[in-house]
Amino acid sequence: MIKTNNPKVSVIVPFYNDEDVLGRCLKSIYDSYYDDFEVITVNDSSSDHSLDVVRKFPCKIIDLKENVGVANARNKGADAATGKYLIFFDSDIVIEKDTLANFVNIMEKNEEKICQCSVSITSLTRGFAPDLIAISWNHNLENMAPYDATSVSTMAFCIDKEVFEKIGQFDTQFESAGGEEFEIGRVLRKRGYKIYTDKGFVVHHHFQHIFTRFKTLYKRSSVYARLVFRSRFELDKVHGTFKEGLNSMLSVAGILSFIMALFYHPLISALLLVMIIQTSIDYSLSVHIIKKRGLLFFLRSIPVNFLWYFAMGLGVINAAFSYVCDLLIAPFKLIRFFFSKDIPYVIFFVTANCNLLCSHCFNWKKIQGKSKDLSLDEISKISKKFGRIKYLTYSGGEPSIRSDIVEITQSFYRNNKVEILNFITNGLKPELIKKQVLAILRSCSSLNLMVCVSLDGIREQHDKIRNLSGAFEKAVTSINELKKIEKIHPKLMVFVITTFSKYNEDNILDVVDYVTKELKVEMGLTYVRGDTYKKEAKNVSLEQYVKAARLVRKGNIRNLKHLGVHRVTRAIHDLSYRYIEKVIRRDKNVIKCYSGSRLIEVGDDGTIFPCEPLDVKFGNICDYEYDIKKVMETKNAKEFIADLKRNKCYCTWECSMKNNIIHNPSSYPTLFWEWFVSWLR
Repeated sequence: MIKTNNPKVSVIVPFYNDEDVLGRCLKSIYDSYYDDFEVITVNDSSSDHSLDVVRKFPCKIIDLKENVGVANARNKGADAATGKYLIFFDSDIVIEKDTLANFVNIMEKNEEKICQCSVSITSLTRGFAPDLIAISWNHNLENMAPYDATSVSTMAFCIDKEVFEKIGQFDTQFESAGGEEFEIGRVLRKRGYKIYTDKGFVVHHHFQHIFTRFKTLYKRSSVYARLVFRSRFELDKVHGTFKEGLNSMLSVAGILSFIMALFYHPLISALLLVMIIQTSIDYSLSVHIIKKRGLLFFLRSIPVNFLWYFAMGLGVINAAFSYVCDLLIAPFKLIRFFFSKDIPYVIFFVTANCNLLCSHCFNWKKIQGKSKDLSLDEISKISKKFGRIKYLTYSGGEPSIRSDIVEITQSFYRNNKVEILNFITNGLKPELIKKQVLAILRSCSSLNLMVCVSLDGIREQHDKIRNLSGAFEKAVTSINELKKIEKIHPKLMVFVITTFSKYNEDNILDVVDYVTKELKVEMGLTYVRGDTYKKEAKNVSLEQYVKAARLVRKGNIRNLKHLGVHRVTRAIHDLSYRYIEKVIRRDKNVIKCYSGSRLIEVGDDGTIFPCEPLDVKFGNICDYEYDIKKVMETKNAKEFIADLKRNKCYCTWECSMKNNIIHNPSSYPTLFWEWFVSWLR
C-alpha cells in the first residue's frame, strides 16, 4: 500500500448467497494501493457460506437477520460508514489495485460529488453471453462520459457521504437489484448534481449467462416501465430510451411473426427484417462490438440481443397490463374503503417522550410519567394484524425523538398500505427531522407525507408557550428546510399547526398572517382541548377562533400548491372549522361521530382508545396478541360504539370532525363546494 494524505474511504459491499465470487471481490479490494479505507460488508440474510468467506477478511460485518433487499443493505452499510466518500461495489466485482485511488483522485481534484467508472469488455464469467453483456455495458458507460449519465452504475460508483445522506440514500422499495439505479440517478439530477463517468479506468464483473440475463431483463424492464407509466421517470439515455422501447417491441413482433411463420412460411422473412432493423437502430453499439471484438462476435450477438429485447418487451407488456388494471380497479378501491371492516384512520402516539412541556399540552401527564414505549418489534406485530390504513397520524410526545421512526413508517407502509401519513413535530431538531423526512420519502415512494410543524406564536411568544427559549427559531428553520425538500418531492406537503389558546388568542390573526404570508405555508388551527398543563389555557373567545379559522381558510387557498388528493384533504380541513364553530355555538351534536369504529388511537404503550376527549380505553393491544380485531371485539369497545350512536356525542376535536365528514354522505355537497372554491382560486 502507498501511504497518502488522502481522505478516508468507506467501501460498502452488500451480498446475498455470493460465496463463489465474494472472496475474489474482497481480496481485490484489500490488494489496493490506497491505504486509508474501511470495508463494510452487509449480509442480506444469506443461506449459503458467504458469511464464512467474509470472516476471513478484516472487514466490518453487518449481519441482517432477514432479507431486506440490496437497496436497503447498501443503506445499512452507509449508516455504519465513517469515511468522507462511500464506494459501493457489487459482490461479483473485481477491482484493479488503483481503482480506489482513481475514485478518490477524481472526487478530490475535480470536486465531483458522484463518480462512476467503466467496465471491462470481457466478463469474469466465461462464455459468449457474459462477454456480450460486458461489452454492451462498456459501450453504455463510455457513452455516458463525462456528464451524460442519467442513471448510476450501482455495480461500482463513488459518492460523497454528505450528498448520499442529503438525497435520503437509496429508495428501499427496490428489494431486488434493478430499479434503484434509475431512481437514485433521477433524484441526484433533480437536486442539481451531475453524475461524472470516467472511462479511463474499469472494474471487472461476473456477468450472467443467456437465460439468466433474459430473466433479469424481464424483471428490470417491468420495474422501469411501471415507473415511467406512473410518470416518475423520464426515459433514460442508457436503459430506457425510445430506442430500447422500440427494439423491445420489434422483438415481440418478431416472435409473433415467427409463430405465424410455422403456418405461413414466407413470414419468416419478417423475423429477419426485425433483426436487421434492430441492428441498424443499435448502430453505435454494433460498431463498438465490431471494433472491440470483431465481426464474427458481432454476427453472433444479433440473435442473442433479439432474444434479450424480447425479454424487455415482455416486461413492458406486463407493466402496461398492471398499470391498466390499477386504473380499472381504482373506483372499486374507493367502494371498499367505505365497506371495509378495517379501521382507516389511526392516530399513533409513537412515544411519550418529549423535549418540550407546552402550556396547552393535553398529554402532559403521560409525558411526565415513566411509561415504556412500544418497541419496533411490537409495533411491527401490531402493524401486521391491523389491516389497511388510509390515514396515519404520528403524535406524542415528539415523534422525531424515536431513532427508529423511519423503520416504524416502513413497517406501516409495507404491511398496511398507508396512503397518507401526518407527521406532527415541534421542529426542535431541524437536521434530524430533515434526515428522517428524506429517508421516509425515499423508502415509501407512494406515500403522501404531510409534515406539520407546531408554531403557536411569533418569536418570544412561541418560546413562552412552549417553555423553551429558541424554540421558535428552530421551528422556523425546520419549516424552511422542509420547504426546500417539498420543491423536489411532490409527495411531501409542509404545514404549520397552531393550537388556539388563551396565550395567542389576542394576536391569533397576526400569527395566521405570519404563517400564510411570510412563511407561505398552509396552516391548520386546532382548538385547545383536554386537561391542559396550565388550566387557564382553555379560557378562550369563540369569536376570535371563528375569525382566525376564516382567515386560515383564505390563506390556505392562497398557498395551495398541490393537486389531487391534497385538494380534497384541504377541503375537509376547511369544512371541519365550520362544523366546530357550529358545535361550540349550538352546544350539541351537528354530525354523526365515528370515533372508535372508523378512527382509533394507539397509545405509546399499546393502549387502544377511541378518542382524546373521553377517558375511555378498549384495552392494551399487547394483551390481545397484538390483534386490533380482538380488541374491537371486547365488551368495552362494543359498548362504547353502541353508546356513541345512542347519545350522539359531540366535541371540537378536529381529527374526529374530519373523520366524521368523510363518513357522512350528508356533508358531501358542502365538501364539494369547499373543494370547488379552492379549485377556482
